Amino acid sequence: MKDLVFVSVAFGPLYIAQQDRLKESILAIYPDAHLHFHRDKLPMNSRPFLDSLYGFKVHAIQQAINAGFKKILWLDPAMILVREIGNIFENGEVIAVRDETALHKVISKSYLNSTGIDRHDLKDWDWHLVG
Repeated sequence: MKDLVFVSVAFGPLYIAQQDRLKESILAIYPDAHLHFHRDKLPMNSRPFLDSLYGFKVHAIQQAINAGFKKILWLDPAMILVREIGNIFENGEVIAVRDETALHKVISKSYLNSTGIDRHDLKDWDWHLVG
């Protein structure tokens, strides 16, 4: 587990309390775990939350990459670890919780314009946000 880092960002008393619980759950299973937790402070290079909703996540992950970690596990503060993570990194997969929010309803026009993807395609593909 030396090459794995757990990454999380929390703001405000409720989320910080959740992040504390997350930290305890990780350390109960992996006492020597590497944690890159941001508390009440945006990761370096992040834009303000209202300018880039959840954009801070990629910056927190980038900081872990810059620190030399090859295995990065993002966990939202409300999550907890209940058992060892096993071999989730062996196949180069990304594992995420599906959000039932349809992507075509919430994606920005600027992203669609920059990629050439059509909002109707997203609806047809049944793509969703990722939690």
